[in-house]
Amino acid sequence: MTAPIKPVIPSSPTVEKDLALHMAKRSLPVAPMIVLAALLIRGADGGWTAALAVAIVVVNLVVAAGMFTWAARLGANALMAVALGGFLFRMMLITGLVYAVRDQPWIDLPTLAVAILVTQLGLLAWECHYIATSLAVPDYVVPTDIKETQVP
Repeated sequence: MTAPIKPVIPSSPTVEKDLALHMAKRSLPVAPMIVLAALLIRGADGGWTAALAVAIVVVNLVVAAGMFTWAARLGANALMAVALGGFLFRMMLITGLVYAVRDQPWIDLPTLAVAILVTQLGLLAWECHYIATSLAVPDYVVPTDIKETQVP
């Protein structure tokens, strides 16, 4: 008697990890601009605070990607549970971190809030644009044999 044959489930690409790493790479040229803007507008404390905000956003994205990659291997139910529960967990961690550093002399809370918001939304918008463009026109090559027609 032979052992039952288990179906081979192909491994899926780690899309979540790739997206997070892509956004983290995109943050490298943007982070100095955010820190410099905060430095010029709010002084040295604003610059240090903006650097902390960028780090918080990038770590948040990487942690989310790790959680989603792990949950995707378990199935759709786990993925949905991690999507909701993970978001709440990460927001509580960020809130706790802000609460822990709020009384430090170098923290500028308005700068922290604006820098987190701008960095998070900016990276997400940039990545969404990249994904939408790559999905809409993957490896698009303009045909050279199409003749222009004029409408009378």
